[in-house]
Amino acid sequence: MENTSQENSVEQMLPVSDTPSLPGPIFLLKLSIAYYKEHFVMIANILSVPLILSLIGAFVPPLALVTAPASVIVSLFSTIILLGLIVGKWDVTLSITELYKRSLKWFWPLVHTQAYAVLVVLGGFFLLLIPGIYAAVAVTFVMYVMLAEDKQGMPAVVESWYYVKGKWGGVFWRMVVLWGIFAAIGLILVILQVGPSFSRILTEAPHADGVPMLEVSPIVTALQAVWSVFVVSPIGIIYTSFLYRALRAMRLAAPLDEERQKIEKRAKIFMIVGLTGLIVIILGSGFFILSLLQENGTVWGSWLPTSVIRAFENISSFI
Repeated sequence: MENTSQENSVEQMLPVSDTPSLPGPIFLLKLSIAYYKEHFVMIANILSVPLILSLIGAFVPPLALVTAPASVIVSLFSTIILLGLIVGKWDVTLSITELYKRSLKWFWPLVHTQAYAVLVVLGGFFLLLIPGIYAAVAVTFVMYVMLAEDKQGMPAVVESWYYVKGKWGGVFWRMVVLWGIFAAIGLILVILQVGPSFSRILTEAPHADGVPMLEVSPIVTALQAVWSVFVVSPIGIIYTSFLYRALRAMRLAAPLDEERQKIEKRAKIFMIVGLTGLIVIILGSGFFILSLLQENGTVWGSWLPTSVIRAFENISSFI
């Protein structure tokens, strides 16, 4: 069931004009904070599980090897839930258990769509820095398109690219402002975390026999976890959602087939370059590791399958 009232309430918060333009970054941030405050209980319930896992890792470091990956996985599902609620996919009255159940079926579509987006961005960076930055901004909204418009894979990439086309500079600037603010506050937390310990090391180092260890405060680590999970993640998602809705409202007409084909062709070129570059990096890393093992006299044939060794040798001779 779609949450139409939720979707309409979000759209009504955006400015309406006869000549629509993108809302400014400060306005978007204020809007996001207002939405965050209004729905804080819902957001807190959704993000409580990944936060608890992060806090366990902060106060019990040996468990971090388990809690850290678990927190990442749960955060992925909580992100899907939060996105689905913000774009009106699900009703806010649903229980947290039901929302997590519904998010399960979107896991593979998310992986599928994000894989396309990642390859496009990789291809851009392999083509030099500027195309990579352009591609990263162009595919910013693939997850929102996936959940709000039920488009996956390449169609989601094309739609996101279409929304950004002609507005790239505005989107880039608004994202830089948001993440610049987050980075500045995050830097303060890092200084609070390692500053006292680093200062002590500088003082004791000339008189110490060994290398002093850098101590990390679990309390500050916990604050960083709360900041990252409870503030950065939801505010970032909400902010980007408002930006996506503004762009979508400005593109009332669907892209023409010719325009869609141009965008898709460009995205496919980026993807092919990205996939090719990724394969080259993987193979190159494999050859490098095998050559190091051979030079050091390691009997790598005893623990690597013969088929793997032959495959690398065949590819090497082919290249």
